[in-house]
Amino acid sequence: MTVTSDSFFIQQYDVIIAGGGPAGTTAAQFAAKNGATVILFERDPVIGIPVRCGEGISKRGLRGYVPLNGPWIANKIQQIELIAPDGTAVRLSSSVIGYILDRTKFDKLLGDKAEQAGARIVTEADVVSLIKSDARITGVVVNYKGQQYEVYGTVIIGADGVEARIGRWAGLNSVTKLENMESSVQIKASNIKVNPRICQFYFGREIAPGGYLWVFPKSDISANIGVGISGNYSREKSAQYYLLKFVEKYFPDAEWTSVTAGGIPCNPPLRRLTIDNVMVVGDAGHQVNPLTGAGIANALQGGKFAGETAGEALRLRNALGVHLTWYTQRWYRGRGRFHLSSMKLKNFVIEMNDEALNKLAHTMHKTQLQEWSLLKLFVYAVQKRPDLLVDCVKLFGKF
Repeated sequence: MTVTSDSFFIQQYDVIIAGGGPAGTTAAQFAAKNGATVILFERDPVIGIPVRCGEGISKRGLRGYVPLNGPWIANKIQQIELIAPDGTAVRLSSSVIGYILDRTKFDKLLGDKAEQAGARIVTEADVVSLIKSDARITGVVVNYKGQQYEVYGTVIIGADGVEARIGRWAGLNSVTKLENMESSVQIKASNIKVNPRICQFYFGREIAPGGYLWVFPKSDISANIGVGISGNYSREKSAQYYLLKFVEKYFPDAEWTSVTAGGIPCNPPLRRLTIDNVMVVGDAGHQVNPLTGAGIANALQGGKFAGETAGEALRLRNALGVHLTWYTQRWYRGRGRFHLSSMKLKNFVIEMNDEALNKLAHTMHKTQLQEWSLLKLFVYAVQKRPDLLVDCVKLFGKF
């Protein structure tokens, strides 16, 4: 998917996309399917490398975008295990909860699907600024292998991750506050023993303050092990400190094959996802689930909505900016409204101390396994906060 020619800079496109993650490539695919000429710029040399997430996704979130069997599926997960600060473990079961992806293969597949739909992908190309003419954005400046080019387009989509430069340059308030930016670090570990069918989540102020630690198995001897902590706590001790402490205790013989670190923007969703002819999607559009930090499924759906809306608006031509606002409406009908409830529950969970977390785990542990679901878990947890009960039902009764 690497373009070796610089001929792209002399062309005019219907849609220009900055960022080749799942949000960007999905937007490219659906915009192209709707008749738009599309070019996508990715600053890394290869789509899907490096991997910057835990690679977990639910079955519901993946279905409809890629086949559920293929080399991009590293592992199938059937249980979730929640571990309280004192070590009490509770399992939630289902037939198939979800998957652990191989993001290098998964992201390549999404890029291939975009190209098959007619989109053009250029790697090693960094969008460094917007072009404005008569107060209107008409294109982007791209740094491609050390040389800058001007590329012109009718619709600009920012899928540029947590930096969200496209949206900010265009005038959207996409800045993430410190308390909503989780500091995260993850290793890929081998030479360990794990149950390949169980995803584990560890909670507690001494384990992952304001967040959680995860063990996502890719096989019975390898896993993604990572931690995300609230930005308010990262000033005191880094996410790396908590991860090293955990690995030394539970997996002292682990062999590290890679390490990634970064920020996870766990914001409330943006009220506006467009401004004039500019759209934002994925992390850049604050579409990460603020309760869990999960972003792949939301990026896929947000990318689909953005691409489809751009294609439809371009066909209509008149009042382009007005038609692009349909994207925000579609996002809120599809997922955005649930994020508001997720944000409320996230703030509630952060306020729970270790004693409250242990008490909740003990109650669950004494009850038969099949009686518990995520809905019942949260309903029990918020029983003294009736204002949150509707949010629990809205979230876990739906997904």
